Amino acid sequence: MAIDCLLLLLKDPETRYKVIDIAAMSLVDLVELKSLGEKEKVGERITQTLLQDYYKIKYGFLKLKSKKAEKALDELWELKVENIKRDKLMSEQDMKDRQVFIGKLKKQGNQKFWSGKIEKACKIYSKALDLCPLNMRKERIVLHSNRAQCYLLLKFPAGAISDTTRALCLSSPLSPHSKSLWRRSQAYDMKGLAKESLMDCLMFINSRMKSSDEEIKKRVRVPYYAARMINKQMNATWIFANAKSKFCSKKEERLIDESKGKYQLQEMLLRLMEAKDKGNFNFPGKPIT
Repeated sequence: MAIDCLLLLLKDPETRYKVIDIAAMSLVDLVELKSLGEKEKVGERITQTLLQDYYKIKYGFLKLKSKKAEKALDELWELKVENIKRDKLMSEQDMKDRQVFIGKLKKQGNQKFWSGKIEKACKIYSKALDLCPLNMRKERIVLHSNRAQCYLLLKFPAGAISDTTRALCLSSPLSPHSKSLWRRSQAYDMKGLAKESLMDCLMFINSRMKSSDEEIKKRVRVPYYAARMINKQMNATWIFANAKSKFCSKKEERLIDESKGKYQLQEMLLRLMEAKDKGNFNFPGKPIT
């Protein structure tokens, strides 16, 4: 498994700092993953491995090559250490008040979003996520997914992929958050990752089809936008895509050549007509004067 390989490289002192700049960016979105197949507490293992010597970075004893990786580890420390401490100190009433406040922030973000103020909505969702207790998993799923939608509209697919991945990690593997699957499919499409986009789109449709009620299953239809995405990505990932593109390019060249030929013929006819009007063209049976 790719995750296990990365964790082994990160645990080894000889390879840790050779891969951490890349590995941290790949793993940090998976820290809230409860299980993966038969493996339990996957997110906890990732968190412990990434933060095993974070104090060196925090107190300036160590600097990573990538500022983005350092920022990702800072955010991870805030999320999995500082926020857990904060949540433990909250009383039951404080937790209820916080839940109400998070709900209000989400509504504010939605209002800004629907009024077209996407950047402001994104900031409100971010604020809500910072304040949202870690045990409020459903609320965090929605907030991550909503912010991902903002990132899509702001043409920031990397942010959308990060947020939708976090939302999917928080949701159940048996019942993944369908909106996040669709939004991540769109984000992958924006980055030109056709296979990844296709897989998420298929999972999105599959999640819509899941129902214990047979009558509901019969009424569920594949959305037109999803069907278009599947068609697009299947064409892009087709086994003969390269051959198809070469065939299309040759066909386009042939059409261009044909159009050039037609243009040259039209040009020649126009010149002949002009020569005829001026009387400078020697038509059969009519001498030049």
